[in-house]
Amino acid sequence: MTPNRDNPLPAQLSPSDAETLDSLLEAASRGDDIGYRQVAQTERGRRVTQVLGLISELPCEDASDDLVARTMARIAVAVAAVRKHVEVPIAAGQTDFDLLDALLEAKSAGNLEAARSAAHTDRGRRVTHWLDIIDLLPATAPADDLVSRTMARIEKQTRREAVVAHIDDHRPAAGDAVPAIAFRWRELISVAAMLMIAVSLLWPIMARTRSDALRVACATNLSKTAEGMGHYASNNRQLLPRYATTLGSVWWNVGRPSQSGAVESNSAHLYKLRRENYTSIANLNCPTNGEAPQQLAVSAFDWPNARAISYSYQNQYSPEPIHVGRATELVVLADKNPLFTPTTDAHGDTVMSFDGARGLDTPGNRHAQPGQNALVIDGSVRWRETPTLKDGGDNFYAAGNVQTYRGTETPADHRDSFVVP
Repeated sequence: MTPNRDNPLPAQLSPSDAETLDSLLEAASRGDDIGYRQVAQTERGRRVTQVLGLISELPCEDASDDLVARTMARIAVAVAAVRKHVEVPIAAGQTDFDLLDALLEAKSAGNLEAARSAAHTDRGRRVTHWLDIIDLLPATAPADDLVSRTMARIEKQTRREAVVAHIDDHRPAAGDAVPAIAFRWRELISVAAMLMIAVSLLWPIMARTRSDALRVACATNLSKTAEGMGHYASNNRQLLPRYATTLGSVWWNVGRPSQSGAVESNSAHLYKLRRENYTSIANLNCPTNGEAPQQLAVSAFDWPNARAISYSYQNQYSPEPIHVGRATELVVLADKNPLFTPTTDAHGDTVMSFDGARGLDTPGNRHAQPGQNALVIDGSVRWRETPTLKDGGDNFYAAGNVQTYRGTETPADHRDSFVVP
């Protein structure tokens, strides 16, 4: 053997060693013990047999993943050969390894004629002798999971080939229009972007539509309350709902009866419609008021606190009760007055306070836009963006020209609308 300086083992056998090795293998394959001993007793024979002895003493490794990979490669070659029905030619000048591959591929493809043609050459007979010797070697037991791993690889490869074939079947040819089934990621992203744009454009419209629906529902409740108010007036000398009052009394103490027994809550006068069954509590609630009670006892005297009130009622602390037939442009009920806001005092009770920082002309804020629904004494409900029935008209959230409020103010006269909690 000719050693290589860079490699401790030779890359190839020398011609003499290769000839000696062939002689030993051929004698062993024929069962010629005498011929084998004659070659082995020569100087080169002893050296070659020593190398073979070292090889035979090497430990045998268990089957590894590489065995599965090589098995898969052989299966792929066999499948390709069977599908294409191609005979593997055995050309002159091939190495022993090329000839070995040709024999295996021909046999796996079922091409016995090509396999016999290759085996009948000088080099083919030598290779077949090697294969015969390999058959005599003891078989190493494969790993327990070798079969399962091999089958798993086959199944995975089969699925992959099926997916690729499906894509190839539906891939458009050059110049052809892309079919509907060829839905790519960029198209999916484009559709998602279009949907996002559509939602962003439609969302304000949807929100506005919902706000409009709530505003209409609020107006409907005011109309129903107007019916009950009309029935009350018919049964009570054409007067609006009202208890006996005292001029100068406080009117914003919602839900808190006074020590003297006098009514100090303007909303209690409106609740008289509920106490006497002229309307329901649902009709007295605005859909946008999340704190409005859904149930209140008929026997109750007032709303529990100012936050529960949805509508502001015409101030009943005037010198005389309001007669329905004497005024036509008087607002008697409207979305809650924004100038008077509920706060919490030191005792934890809800009290009202005047908030004029934004100005007396501040419109209502119940419906996600400036404006308010207003019930006129003639029974009509109107939507106004300003707290007036007409431009430059009476501000129904204020009492005449009063600029500051302490909760005891009253309408300037019988034509002055002044709706309060």
